[in-house]
Amino acid sequence: MDEFNCELDDEANAILVKLQDEEGNDHAFRFDFDPRSGRYDCEELEQLEQQIGPEWLEKLELHVRKLVDRVVMTRRRAERDDPWGA
Repeated sequence: MDEFNCELDDEANAILVKLQDEEGNDHAFRFDFDPRSGRYDCEELEQLEQQIGPEWLEKLELHVRKLVDRVVMTRRRAERDDPWGA
């Protein structure tokens, strides 16, 4: 079974994914996201799907989506509480 670990790089607006496959090989992927809209992209998505399969990719994307949503909501709260950025 493949295992993955996600880490938020808030300054770069990215989710860093470290994946270890069944053979023990490590792979790293990056999901860049827009902190205003929550849209994200990963250039290696097809490669990632081939490595971990569609079911695992769905689980991974759900985890990435939660992290991105958390960043977006935090930013919106900050803008609401301090609309002038003072």
